[in-house]
Amino acid sequence: MSTIYQHIINMRKLSILFIAFTLLMSNVIAQTKTTPSAGTKPAATAPAKTGTSAPAKPGSTSKTSTTKTAPAAAAAAPAGKVTGEDKVNGIDIFKNDKDQKDYNYNDRIKISKPLMPSYEYMQPFFEKGKKRKTQQEAYLANKYYYPSRPKNKWEVGVGVGMQYMFGDVDSRGLSEILNNSGFHVEVRKSISYFLSWRAMYQYGTSTNRKWLPDNTAALYTSVSGTPNYNGGLSFLGAPNNGLFFPSVQLYNHSLSADIIFTIGNTRFHKERTKFTLDLFLGVSAFLQRTKADYRDANGNPYNYSKAFDEINKVGAQLPNDGAYTALKSGINRVLDSLLDGTYESYPDQDRNLPMIMGYTITPAPTFGVGLNYRISKLINIGLISRFTMPGTDLLDGIRFAGGTKIVNSGTGAVTVDLASVTSQSNDILNYSAINFAFNLGGKRALEPLYWQNPIHHANFRMAQMDPEKLINEAFKDDDGDGVPNQLDKEANTKKGYPVDVQGRALDSDKDGLKDGEDKEPYSLPNYPIDEYGVAIVPPPACCAQMDSMGRMMGGDGSGGGGGMMGGSACNEITLPGLMYDKDQYGAERRDFIPILHIVGEKLQMCPDAKIVVSGINDKNSPNGKYNEQLSYNRANDAINYLTEKYGISRDRFIMKYNQDGSGDKNKDRKVDFRFAKEGETGDGNPPAPHPGLKAGRK
Repeated sequence: MSTIYQHIINMRKLSILFIAFTLLMSNVIAQTKTTPSAGTKPAATAPAKTGTSAPAKPGSTSKTSTTKTAPAAAAAAPAGKVTGEDKVNGIDIFKNDKDQKDYNYNDRIKISKPLMPSYEYMQPFFEKGKKRKTQQEAYLANKYYYPSRPKNKWEVGVGVGMQYMFGDVDSRGLSEILNNSGFHVEVRKSISYFLSWRAMYQYGTSTNRKWLPDNTAALYTSVSGTPNYNGGLSFLGAPNNGLFFPSVQLYNHSLSADIIFTIGNTRFHKERTKFTLDLFLGVSAFLQRTKADYRDANGNPYNYSKAFDEINKVGAQLPNDGAYTALKSGINRVLDSLLDGTYESYPDQDRNLPMIMGYTITPAPTFGVGLNYRISKLINIGLISRFTMPGTDLLDGIRFAGGTKIVNSGTGAVTVDLASVTSQSNDILNYSAINFAFNLGGKRALEPLYWQNPIHHANFRMAQMDPEKLINEAFKDDDGDGVPNQLDKEANTKKGYPVDVQGRALDSDKDGLKDGEDKEPYSLPNYPIDEYGVAIVPPPACCAQMDSMGRMMGGDGSGGGGGMMGGSACNEITLPGLMYDKDQYGAERRDFIPILHIVGEKLQMCPDAKIVVSGINDKNSPNGKYNEQLSYNRANDAINYLTEKYGISRDRFIMKYNQDGSGDKNKDRKVDFRFAKEGETGDGNPPAPHPGLKAGRK
């Protein structure tokens, strides 16, 4: 047996051992996936897209720049246990999916697996490479529409398979598996989710033998006086009568570069698939050498007479189909015992092609198909069928199709039709193999992109666009200040505090105290305030007069105890009134605040005194009910302001309305204040005269 043949046998043994080892390792990895190590460290939390508790929706804006933590799901995975499928660079790439309420990892994996990782966070596979990281950061900050393409692994594969030649000589196929086989090594890298490139080296052998005798020997003429194969044509004489049985073996090496289009990774009804289909097209540097078995161990040409005897045995039965079957079996039995399988001769070769170490070299287009199955994130297994077209008719060493035809002469003898067939068609080589692929790369890398679902991210974003959810999210108001989160510039306003249109607590008088805690939200400007936000205003001249009178009568001038300030001295004080615009009654006007401050302060200084609040009416107005209700509203709103801002009890007021004025309508739109006379009484909170009538505006 030749050295090359022995080498091939050894390679087949190694291939069988390699397949067994690969299947064993696949099983070990599969078991490891379901049994996490007890020492696994808790996974780091990846930063989420700014301003979102779950992955952000298109068009959304964040309330603050602070990253929020999503509420933990009831079914969240135990902390610190990260399986092999989930771990990239020591980080659980599904950590945020396990924490979120909607589309939770644990709910999704019950339906299908493997799952797609989210692109809504700064995952480890976005951190490798400045350009990749910059784009992902821009996407997470809502500055770019598209997430970055994740860093993904290389695929390195090895495999063994069958090689079949389509030519002028029939392939031995399964009858000689080891002599019609090969092996390959490949490296593959994704270009996109659909395209990838591959470099593959393949070695193979093909064994072909023709069971019908060939009559084309006479067509093989010398080129420049040199025979095209060893020994010339001398062995084709008697007793073979110019006929021979081609028996050849092809040895080939090829180095191919392929572009692969992947089908099947796009899934519309599940996250990912375990099966993909590849279509590929490429070009190869093809090296081939063909040798023939035309001589026995002693170097003598074979005597094919026994094969011809076999033809004569069944000649009378031709052209019956069963006779052809018996004839083929009989001739093959003779050839099996006759030929020694050493392939010592060189058949016809194309001498126009360059050669190296006995191999002709030619560029050859190649195409094919592949079917892949995902075992784990590290291992895939697949089938490859590659067709190579070197552009020559001499892969099998036979240039012509051969025109031999066996016919029954009608006399029981068999004759051979020697009509030559000189038409040529180029030979084609097929290599069909099983491929064991391993995904290799850095720790911060996903599986190759052709194993990822390219529409997952778009579907994920559309799934977030639940109209009801979007509306609820748009109008969500966490602090209850009446301004939605999306517009709120102050996320945690205290309950009950007045706010502006952007949700910020008001400080109307700009005294440093928010209105919600300011006893006097509209303090007079340019005056100091006390701890409650009340302006410290010097008393007017009337109050100075009152203080002097109080001291004269034996009081301390404070109006709070002793002297006339405890009795009739307060009655001598003249209080200012409020002048209104037409059809208005609101007391919280900036020009009213100083006046009401004086009234409120005097009521505090005279704790035993009562005050009469009179709503003046235009006595000449024909709109009696309207003006009566309007005068009530004015007096009532002034009393409400004093009770709320200065803490004056309502029973210290005597409220009057519809009081006749001077007859000048411009001067009669007012509220007067005066201290009640001794013994004067009245209701401080009378009912409205016309409750259903809307009179005036604040």
